[in-house]
Amino acid sequence: MTTRKDIANAFRAARKRIESKNNYHICIALEDSRHFARREAKRIIERRLGRYVSVTHWIDSKGLITETTSSSDMRDYRLRWLDALIQEFDKS
Repeated sequence: MTTRKDIANAFRAARKRIESKNNYHICIALEDSRHFARREAKRIIERRLGRYVSVTHWIDSKGLITETTSSSDMRDYRLRWLDALIQEFDKS
């Protein structure tokens, strides 16, 4: 059985991959991490994004992407979201 801590650890593994620039997108980082809880973590991301295929599309739908938004800005946003998910799923 996959626990919330396991999911938090999958998010940590994805965060590490994005932080080290091995990956850019969260779901791909989860897959590439090969963490055993990656599929459940990926389902959580997909549910939270709803009809949007990526964080970029979700942010763009809110009108928050401008001409000055860089790929570094998007990477930082993904890292902050992963930090929040880790904190949320670390709680028992």
